[in-house]
Amino acid sequence: MNDKNKKFKVNYFNFKIFFDLFLESLANDAYYALLSLAFVFVIMLCSLKSCCLSCCGSIIIVSSFPVTVCITNGVLGVTYFGFLQTLLIFIVIGIAADDIFVFLDAWT
Repeated sequence: MNDKNKKFKVNYFNFKIFFDLFLESLANDAYYALLSLAFVFVIMLCSLKSCCLSCCGSIIIVSSFPVTVCITNGVLGVTYFGFLQTLLIFIVIGIAADDIFVFLDAWT
C-alpha cells in the first residue's frame, strides 16, 4: 500500500479530562454568578434604599438554589447536571430581583 493514501485518525475521549474541564467551567461560572449577585445587591441597595430589604432579597435568591436541588434530586429523582443548568443561575438571579422590585412597587 502507498503511505500517501493512508489516513491516520485518532478519536480519543477521556471522561476524567472532560470532568476536569467541566469543573473548571463551573468554577468560572460560579465566579461570574457571584459577581452578578453582588451587582444585583448594589442595584437593589441603591433602588430600595434599605440594607435590610437588599440583604433579605439576596438571601432569598441564594436560598432558592438548595431548595431547587432538593426538589429535583429528592422528589423528582433527576440527577443530571449539564452545562445549560449553569445558565439557570443567571436567569434565576434576574427573575428574583425583578420579583423583589415588583413586590415593592405593589406594596407602596
